[in-house]
Parts: sequence; C-alpha cells; structure tokens
Amino acid sequence: MGEPVTALVSSNVAKRAEWLAKRVAPWAAFGLVMLWGWRVSDLTHALPAYDDVLEVVWITSWYDAALRGLHGAQLFPRIFFPAGWHVATYAGGPALLLGLLPLNWLGGPAFAYNLLALITFIVSFAGMRRLASGFLGALATTVTALLYTFWGFHWLRIIGHMNVLIAVAVLPWMLWSLERSVAGGRRTNWWLILTGALWALAATSSWYFLPMGAVLLLCWGGGRFLGGALPDRRAALRTLLIPTAVGLLLCAPFLLAFIRQSAAASAAAYSISHVSSWDASLNSFPLPSVDHPWFGGLARTVYRGPANEPGQANFGLLACILAVLALWPALKDRRRWLPALIVAGVGLLLALGLTLKWDGQTVRWEALGGLNEAIWRLGHFLKPDLFASESPPAPFDTAIPLPGLLLSVFVPFWERARVFARYALLASLGIYLLTGLGLERVRWPKGVRWVLAALLVIGVLPHPSGSVPFPVAPHPAFEWLRDQPTDGQGVVDLDAWRPDLLYLPNRGQTLLATEYHQKPTLAGASSILPAHVAFFDGWLAAHPHAFLDPDFVPLLRQFAIRYILLHVSGGYARDALQDARQSGELRDAGCFDPPVGPGPWAYPICIFEVRPAKTSAVNVLLRTGWSGVEAWGHWVEGTEARASWAAPMRKPSRLALDIFPICVPGRPQGVTIEVNGKILTTHQWQECEPWQSEVVIPEDLIQVGWNDIVLRSTYAARPADFTGGQNADSRLLSVGVRRFEVSPVTVP
Repeated sequence: MGEPVTALVSSNVAKRAEWLAKRVAPWAAFGLVMLWGWRVSDLTHALPAYDDVLEVVWITSWYDAALRGLHGAQLFPRIFFPAGWHVATYAGGPALLLGLLPLNWLGGPAFAYNLLALITFIVSFAGMRRLASGFLGALATTVTALLYTFWGFHWLRIIGHMNVLIAVAVLPWMLWSLERSVAGGRRTNWWLILTGALWALAATSSWYFLPMGAVLLLCWGGGRFLGGALPDRRAALRTLLIPTAVGLLLCAPFLLAFIRQSAAASAAAYSISHVSSWDASLNSFPLPSVDHPWFGGLARTVYRGPANEPGQANFGLLACILAVLALWPALKDRRRWLPALIVAGVGLLLALGLTLKWDGQTVRWEALGGLNEAIWRLGHFLKPDLFASESPPAPFDTAIPLPGLLLSVFVPFWERARVFARYALLASLGIYLLTGLGLERVRWPKGVRWVLAALLVIGVLPHPSGSVPFPVAPHPAFEWLRDQPTDGQGVVDLDAWRPDLLYLPNRGQTLLATEYHQKPTLAGASSILPAHVAFFDGWLAAHPHAFLDPDFVPLLRQFAIRYILLHVSGGYARDALQDARQSGELRDAGCFDPPVGPGPWAYPICIFEVRPAKTSAVNVLLRTGWSGVEAWGHWVEGTEARASWAAPMRKPSRLALDIFPICVPGRPQGVTIEVNGKILTTHQWQECEPWQSEVVIPEDLIQVGWNDIVLRSTYAARPADFTGGQNADSRLLSVGVRRFEVSPVTVP
C-alpha cells in the first residue's frame, strides 16, 4: 500500500510542479527580459529618456492643474505663439489621461509615466499569451508573447509614445475578444461589444489606431469568414458591424472635439513628401533591431537607410525565417490560420506606405511612369492639398506605387495617419503567431526547439533604457530670460541639425522650458502643427543661412518675436551662431552654459534680441516696383509695386497709408490696392493732396504665411518731362509712399 500511495503523492507533486511551472515560467521569462531592458529604478524621480517623455509628463501635470481649476483646459498660450496651443490636438487622447492622472495623484508625473509604461508591457504580454494560446502550445505561446512585447518597434515607445504603448497593449485583447465571439454561444454579441470597446480604447489613446483598428478588425474578421469559421454572411456582417458601431460611438465625442480643435488651430496638412518619408523599407523587416544591444551594428550594415522610426520596423531574422517556414502549414490549415496570414500580409504592405523603398530610398522603374501619372492626376483632382502639382514630381513619377498610395487618393483623411510604418505593429500580431507555428513545426529533438526559443528571444532583446533625473534643473538662459520684459511679444527657439539650415525644435524640451522662462514661444510640441508654425519651419528649411537673409528679421518682427533662443546643440548650430553674430539687426545678449549634470539642455543656449525696426512707417517687405529708400520714404517706379507681409493668424489687420501722387496737368491720378489678388480699396485724386487713410483688411482676405499686397496707379510719368526743368528726375514714377504699415487690429 505504501508504494502506490507514495507514487500517487509523487505524481500529484509532479503535476502541481508542472502546473506551477507553466504559469510561473512565462512570467519569470517576462520579468527577466523586462529587468534587462528597464533601467529606471527610481520611478518617482527618474525617467527612461527626455524629449517626447517630457511632453507626456508635462501634459499630465497640465491637465491635473486644469481639473483643479488652476487654468482652462483647452488653450495653452505659451506654446505656438501667438495663436497658442489647442491642447486637445495632442497625439495622446483621453484614454491616455485616464491612465496617467490617477497614477499622477498617487506619486507625481514621473511616477505616473514609469508605472503606466510598465503596466502596458504587462498587459501586452498577458494579452498576446491569451491570443496565442488558442493557436499554439505552451512554449510557442510564451515565445510569441515575448516577441510581440519586446520587439524593437514596440520597445522604442518608452521614449515618450505612451499613447502607442497603451494601444499596442490593447490590440491582442481586441483580437482575443473577437475570437471568443467567433466561438459562438449566447454571449456572442457581448464579446463583439467588448471588441468594439477595446478598439475605442486603443483609438482614444492614439488616433492612429482608429484606422489601424478598423484594418485589424476587417482583416481578422474577414479571415474568419473566408476560412469558414463563420457560418454565413449574416454572421460575418454582425462580426464587423457591432464592433464598428460600438467603437465609433465611443470615439465620436472625443474625435469631434479633436477635429474642432484641429480646425481652430488651422492645423497644417502634411505634404506627400513628408508622409512618404515615414514609410518603412522592405529590407528593414527581416533584420534585428537597429538598436539591438548586440546585433544593432550588423543590422545597420545591411540596412543603410535612416534609423529613425521607419527604419526600426525590424522583426528579427530568425523570427522571419520561422514565419516563412510556417506559411505552408498555415495555408493548409486555412480555417485556423487565415486571419493571422491576412493581418501579417496586409500589415506589412501598409507599413511600406506610399511607394516601395529600399534602404530608405524610393525604388524606381521607368515603365511605371504612365501609371503614376494617372494615379497622381486622380489624386490631384480629389485631394489637391496632398497631390499639389498636376504631374508627379520625382521620385513619384517613376516609383513603384503601393496600396497606401491608392488609399491616400480615395479614402478621406487616410494620409493624416502620416507614419505608415506603424502598421508594422499590426503585422507583428500575425508574424509572431506564424513564428510560433514555425517553432512548433521544428521536427528536431525537443532540446533544439528550446535553443531556437532562446535565440528568438535573444534576437529581440531590447536596448536598455536610460535613467535620467526628473525634475530637471533649469537652464541659466531661461532664468535670465524670465527677468526680461517682452511687452506682449514672444520668443523663438531655433536649432540646426543640417548644414546651414535652422529648424524649430518642436519637442518636449521646448514645452517644459516655458515653465522656467515663462515666455510664449513660436515653437512647441506635438505632431500636429498650426499653420503658422509649419509655415515658419518651412521657410527656415528653404533658406540656408537664415540669419543672413534680409527677410528673416522682418519676418520675426511680423511674428512679434522679441528674443531668439539659439540651442547650440552641435556643430551646425555653432555655424548658425556665427551667422547670427553677423546680423546688424540682432543684439547679442550672450551665451549661457548648461547646468551641471544630465538634463534635456546639456548644451549652451545663446540669446539674441530682435532690434526694433528703424522705422515702422513702411513695415512690409518691398518686392518689386519700389525705389530705394529716400529721406521721406519710397517712390513707386512704374504703375505697379508689389510687397508682402507674413501673418501668423487669419485675423483682421489694418493698413495705414500716407501716399501722394505724381500729377500731370489734365490727367487725373488714381490708385488701387489689392491684397492676395482681390481689391481692398481705391482712391481717386481730385488735386495732388496727400492721401492719408487707415483701411481694415478683412479676415477673409488674409492667409496664414505670406500675403501679397499690390499698389497699382493709373499712370506713371517722368517729373523732368512736365515740371519745366524744376525737377530733373527722369525716373518713371507714379506715387510717393511715406507710410505703408500693416498691423493687427486690436480688439478692445
């Protein structure tokens, strides 16, 4: 009797140990990889990085103060001066704040960021395990979940893409819920409602995932229908329509607010070249992460394109090999595996974006010129803002077009997603499930399968995070600036990362800096830029050596900029500093060394003051038809003179005039003034008396950026011809201009 009892006890102990191991071992593996990658030990006083993280930390504190009634909840006036920042246009939606604010109340903004980031990885791992367990065995399920959770394109989000971290954590749960609905039963509709709610949670964390969630639902649900898992078309429609209705219903209030605020901010549309620059490259997919702690150098040797976000869509070489080997068995078991195949294929195709790229460069084929011409002309007809020219410019004229280009032509707002490479996050769901299947199909001894599992995890081992202190010490430049009067004017932050070209550093550092110097700045944060900021940044990109350009300082004055903060973060910025010191219209207020220790401004910042114009009587930029400056003003030479001014906002302005005519006896003189091709005002002289007037330029005649103003006279004459020798001036003149000043209309 003793031996059977002992054997039974031993068997029970073994079963309990096996049961425990199956549940503990996966989480132990998760914990080890997490400990390797996450190096922030002080969750309250440190962050994994600066830059985008500072946006999230700042906005957490800002909304917290708004909820406590310390300020409004819509506009932050110190960003995107002079219009201000419509904070609802921030890339993170209400679900982000729903996760951050309670944690902020517990331990502060840094604690909220760090803990929520860790929670998202836990939820990602748990969700992918749940989803994969319906397809794979225990080992492959754990490996699949580890790959999905820690692959480089997901891990890089710790630099501040908290909205994406939340959405990516939700996706496998969304598919798991959809799978439960497909299984049938009395609760089918409830599972479909949950699927829609999870989609809404992802979308209201990051609006990128509104279309991405729709693609995922369509691909997975369509795969289940085509594979025969759904009984009929009615069931297929229910599977798609119920989550869609629930998701859109939950998103609608917040989406409408986002659209309204974007319109109020006059948010600039992305150019097609900008959208294309964020497309993934075909040869980046099968590589280890370009940031892999050991294999990153090898990946950069094979892939020579940009290593920014599109260049980091790297699934891993071994993972891709096993996924390819799993294609045939997956196709044979279409009923089970078709959704994963479709999601992997469609996700990869959409991640490639508008046109095929290799090493970040567009692959061109001359034979496709006619096709590209036809696509482009259709796009120009339907979306002239995106397809701006009538014919495709290089490299779009001979590029290999992809479905993303056609979707950008036909689907409203499709291109607003901008970073098409992020569809690789959808593809990873299908690819890593196929990798798990490939691992299970290995017919070698069991030990070899464990070795492959270890190699797969090593292949996606994340690059260790940083650990930088927070709160950060203020830069001495900010302390000096805070004490300077600006009298309703603002500042502009400038930096240089390309030779001879300045840019606006629209990033978290700029946002946080306003808390220290308390001055409104033209630069800001968020990926949605108001039109005036996009215009100014575009002007900088088109004008090398901007400090030496004669239009630059007048442009600053028209944007009401008083101080320039030049961030001397590298060699190109040092070259720009030398240019700034050559400008006679700027006062060098000095350079300030960075504070001691690590911080987001670990470099000098030099400040320049914009000197007042010598005269405000003529404050537009004179283009053609004007004489050189004379003691009293300018002559218009000929019958037409053109000028321009830059408007940061579409608001009424006032044109102040002081003009006198060239009068030929017997010939009445007149003048017409046009703004942006439309007549603003006219004047007919009865005598030769000066005309002094103030004319309001209505809002509908003004555009953000450059505005053209044209002065046309009835005739021009040479004073020497009709003054009987009293005036020897032989120039062909029409009117003299003492004052030609455009200024915003002030509302009392």
